[in-house]
Amino acid sequence: GLKILENLDISMNLANLIENRVFLSMKRLKFLNLRNNKIEIIEEFGFEDLLSLENLDLGFNKLERLNTLIFKDTKRLKFLSLEKNRIASIQDGIFNGLTKLTTIELNDNKLSFLNENVFGGLIELKELYLQRNQISSIDRSVFLNLGQLN
Repeated sequence: GLKILENLDISMNLANLIENRVFLSMKRLKFLNLRNNKIEIIEEFGFEDLLSLENLDLGFNKLERLNTLIFKDTKRLKFLSLEKNRIASIQDGIFNGLTKLTTIELNDNKLSFLNENVFGGLIELKELYLQRNQISSIDRSVFLNLGQLN
């Protein structure tokens, strides 16, 4: 069944919602491609149980906000693409526990400010893409603990 699935590509479809626990029991899933859909909402536990996930592509969707708990089970995540969405702000703590994350693509969104702790805990982060947003305010310590950033 789907319990041994490691790669799932649902890109270029018409999905508009990621419901709670939709990927439940896919504990071995490493690559999830949801790029180029119409996703507006990811429910709080949409990625629950994705304990092996390393690569998550949510680029080219219609996300405006991200629930604080959506990444709580994705502790092995290394690559996260949120490019080309409509995200206006990112809550502090949303990336807590993602200590293996090396790349975040947040370019081409509607971000206007970056809070002090928005990237807190991302000790392995090497690449952070923020171009083509509407950033007018950056807290002076936002990049302080990102020693690996290139």
